[in-house]
Amino acid sequence: MLKFIYKKLFWVNYDYILPNIIFSLLWFIFQLPIFFLMFFLILTKSSSDTYYILLINLLFFNPASGGISYATSLMVKNYSNAKKISNFWKGIKKFGAKSLLLFITNSIIFIILYKAFIFYATKSMNLNPFLQLILAGVILWISLYYLMMSLNFFPILVNQNEKFFKIIYKSFLLVLDNLGIFFLLGIFFISTTILFLFSVLGFILLFSGFYFLSLNILTLSLLSKYNPSIKIEEETRTFKHLLKPWE
Repeated sequence: MLKFIYKKLFWVNYDYILPNIIFSLLWFIFQLPIFFLMFFLILTKSSSDTYYILLINLLFFNPASGGISYATSLMVKNYSNAKKISNFWKGIKKFGAKSLLLFITNSIIFIILYKAFIFYATKSMNLNPFLQLILAGVILWISLYYLMMSLNFFPILVNQNEKFFKIIYKSFLLVLDNLGIFFLLGIFFISTTILFLFSVLGFILLFSGFYFLSLNILTLSLLSKYNPSIKIEEETRTFKHLLKPWE
């Protein structure tokens, strides 16, 4: 499965590199107010962790993210109109409201989990220290599990247009049945994000397209195991096609 996902990711990026750059640039423009606000909080040395949690969630769960997720999902399925820039605006129009609902829900859950973790990890209570450590560990694990679940939210939304609670439910089951894959790909996403951050131009022009395209490939590949109607063509090309694309 991992080989299938990585191979598909490489060749879809190869086939749609130009529209993906345009989609990434559009997404970045929409995020500029959020970046400016984050820099302002850093410069003013704001100590409120809640603000940062809200802004990070808003960065990934907003109408522009719905737009680019929809546009990249068409690339994965190799639709004839996948290169149209209008797909970005269609995605915003169609999934913008649910994107904001995901932002609100995620923000509430992550703030509660963060506050609970800090409470058990740092507060001195009338509890056995070992039990206190166990509770902090459980909350940390729940947070990581929900973070892995959130990787599926947009792909399920834009590909199946499910109701809100069904998106959460399907995401929970996907992670539960494919925990190893999500763990390894989670490390991959974190590593590539760090690499993108070292290149400002790479972050602006490539990051969001690569990120949402990866999520679509991951989630659709896993969903295809349980639903035969969801089909993703297996990539048969090899690296020699980079030199001889006509073969």
